Amino acid sequence: MSETLADVGVDQPQAPPIIFTRPGLVPDVCLKVFHQPFHLHSAALKLKSVFFCKFLDSPDKLASSGHSAALFKYDWVTKIDEDGTWQLVCSSAPKLNGSKEGVFTGDIESEIRAFEILLRAMYGRSLSIDSTTLFYLAVELADYYCALPVLSSALNVVFYTNLVLIEATYHEPHILIKTAVKLRNAVLYRECLIQTMGPWSQPQYKEIEDESLRRIAAAAHSTLKDMVSETQYSTIKSLDWALNYREYLVEPTFLFETLWNTIDGV
Repeated sequence: MSETLADVGVDQPQAPPIIFTRPGLVPDVCLKVFHQPFHLHSAALKLKSVFFCKFLDSPDKLASSGHSAALFKYDWVTKIDEDGTWQLVCSSAPKLNGSKEGVFTGDIESEIRAFEILLRAMYGRSLSIDSTTLFYLAVELADYYCALPVLSSALNVVFYTNLVLIEATYHEPHILIKTAVKLRNAVLYRECLIQTMGPWSQPQYKEIEDESLRRIAAAAHSTLKDMVSETQYSTIKSLDWALNYREYLVEPTFLFETLWNTIDGV
């Protein structure tokens, strides 16, 4: 569905707000992502996002002029750029009025849910990731709003209990590993790297698009092959010793007969 700035502007009916709470604090920020408002705390945003720390109180900001301006110190709305991407801007931003409207052709609901994932990470809440699409969108948003470390830390808490991410490391590790590097997440990177080592006949690391990552994975695969070769050599050597000296080995049948004869003689 294509959406213009007018379709998602502050004058359009909006959904009930999603309110994030903090003990002893009153929300002073309203971020309107398309038609979905989020009521938040500037202290939390500034602490967890370099973007908001830098731009919430930047000198070029005028007093907010949106519908939420009377209730919130900071009132930001969605602006769709000419290239079809979107961003949050202060409702009083000079360029918002009279600027050429862009057209957003993506999935608005997915964008909203991905942004909520990022906010939950900022507030230390558990993440609900039910598709890789949402995960990739959340990473893109975290990158734009300079909050990748926050999302990465939150990911460590839920990774091993999230079936979507576990399955993704198995089915598309060659894709997910690039995201792991962007997040600088050691857990996700390790799991993806392990999965790219197989299958043995056609390892998935060969499908990694990033050349530097592909070289790293190839080196790891080469080391793994050496380890497997050494193990196989040791196993074969042990079997060869057993075959050469089998006459000295006590076979179970011989042992049973000896024991039976001893008992029978008694």
